[in-house]
Amino acid sequence: MDDLSADTTLATLNAWDPLAMGRLAQIHPVFNPGVGVPDSASLGDLAKATGLPVDLLLATARGAIHVTAPAGGCGCGGGGGCGSSTTQH
Repeated sequence: MDDLSADTTLATLNAWDPLAMGRLAQIHPVFNPGVGVPDSASLGDLAKATGLPVDLLLATARGAIHVTAPAGGCGCGGGGGCGSSTTQH
């Protein structure tokens, strides 16, 4: 969708890409199912409500942001703390 903007409603977003809300839910829980946000709410409204930049919401909704885990794993492991070789998932 080339015209995705701050004015795009959740109803329009869901019709365009049903997976977009799942991507957005990874960055803020307000996008999770069952939260009760009306379909008439726009991405701009939700950016203001959450404090997230609207550009972040637009890029995430489009699927333009990809996160790659670092080589050797991610996060802190048990026992050895951050930077140790005991990374667990």
